[in-house]
Amino acid sequence: MHRRPHAFALVAIGLLGLGLVASAFAGTKTIRDARGDSKKGAADIESAKAVSHARSVTWTITAYDDFNSNVAPCVGIGDTATRHPLGDHFEICGNGVIQDFKHGGTAGHVHVKRPDRSTIVYRIRRRKLGGVKAIAWSVAVRVGKRCFPDLCDQAPEGPGTHVVQKL
Repeated sequence: MHRRPHAFALVAIGLLGLGLVASAFAGTKTIRDARGDSKKGAADIESAKAVSHARSVTWTITAYDDFNSNVAPCVGIGDTATRHPLGDHFEICGNGVIQDFKHGGTAGHVHVKRPDRSTIVYRIRRRKLGGVKAIAWSVAVRVGKRCFPDLCDQAPEGPGTHVVQKL
C-alpha cells in the first residue's frame, strides 16, 4: 500500500528547509558588559547583540539604566575583520546618521528603534558596508566633552578592542 505524505509533514519539512537557509545567512554575536563601569551620569552598557541577516545587520544595545537619544550608545564598525582595527570605517549613534570616517562626511541613515528607555536598536543595510564578508564592531557611550578623551563606557572592554563578526 502506497501512502501519500500528509500535508502537515510537507509543510514542516519545507519550513525546516527555509530555517536552514535563513540560518546560513544569519550570524549572531552577543557581548555583556560589567555593571557600574561607566562614568557618573552616563548610560551603563549591559549588553550588545549583533545579528547579521542576508540584507542587513541589526544591533540591539541595552543599558542597566535608562538613556536618552543624546547619550545613546554608538556602534563603531570597522571594515576589516580584526579585533584591533586601526580605526572605524563607520559610526552609528542615536540620531541614526552613518558617519563615514574612511571617506569623510556621512553615508546615509540607519533605522533606529527604541523599544524601551534602556534599549536601542540600529539596523543598517549590508550594501552600506561595501560588500565586506566580515566586520569588526564595538559599542561606546560618550557624553559630550565630559568623558573626553576617554569613553564614558565601552563594550568590549579595552582600548580599540572590537568583536569580529562574519556577515
